[in-house]
This record gives sequence, C-alpha cells and structure tokens, in this order.
Amino acid sequence: MIHNNIPILLEQKNITFKIHRHQPVLTMEDVENNLGFAKEGLLKTLVFTYGLDEWVFVVLEGKKKLDYRTLANVLSVARDKIKSASPEQIEEKFGFQVGGISPISIVPVNRVFFDKSLEQFEKVYCGAGSNDQTLEIKYQDLLVVSGGKEVAISKV
Repeated sequence: MIHNNIPILLEQKNITFKIHRHQPVLTMEDVENNLGFAKEGLLKTLVFTYGLDEWVFVVLEGKKKLDYRTLANVLSVARDKIKSASPEQIEEKFGFQVGGISPISIVPVNRVFFDKSLEQFEKVYCGAGSNDQTLEIKYQDLLVVSGGKEVAISKV
C-alpha cells in the first residue's frame, strides 16, 4: 500500500512522529469513543475533486465543519464544481482507507488546506493511510511535509 511510505518519507525528512496501531475506525465518533487520544488536536482530512482531475485535501479539527463557500472562493471555482471524492476514488488514487485518510500524500495533490484554527496545537493526531493507524506529529511538521497552506476554512 502507498500509505506504508508515509513513515519512510517522515524518517527521510528527519521528522519526529509516532504511529499508533489500533482497531479499525471509520468515523471521528469511532476515534473519540474507542481510542485514547485527547479530543483536542484530532484532525480529519476531507478529499475533494474539482476542475479536470484536480484534488484538494482539507484538514480540520475533528468536530469542525467545512465552509464550502470559502473553499470554493480559495479554489476560484463555483461551489457546484467541488465534489466529495468517494471512498473508492480515494483508495484508488491515494491508497488511503476511509477512517485513515492522511494529509500527507505520496501521490501529488493539487492543494492541501489546513484550517487556520489548527495553529493552536503543538501536537496533532491524524490519519496515517489505513484505518487501524493514527499518526502523532507536531502540527508545524505536518503542515510543512504535506505542503499545506493555512486558511480560515471552517464554519464558525
């Protein structure tokens, strides 16, 4: 699986991280109810397509909601041009399972946006590619290694 290369990439870049192995999870509720992570700093990665085979990852704190209008404005496209990627598309394109989607992709992604509110966290927990692993990493390292950009993109 492609996601197995994420730890290798992080090691090559001398980034400190930890992979937590656990029972499979599919939703943020599964993570919050079944895993021992603090709710603060739990991230989710949403995957969308837009344009001609263009992809965007949006990273939010677990319980926050995306402001689709802001996303459309940042991408300079009409809101109806942004489509949620299906689990099958995500697994085929990036090798990620639902419940384990990572902001770090070995396969190039056109854009990666992190909600500006995430800058408050020193350490975060996010998908590591499969739904039975969680990546623990410093937020600033995650932002850099993913090629992400901070944008105020969640609903207030």
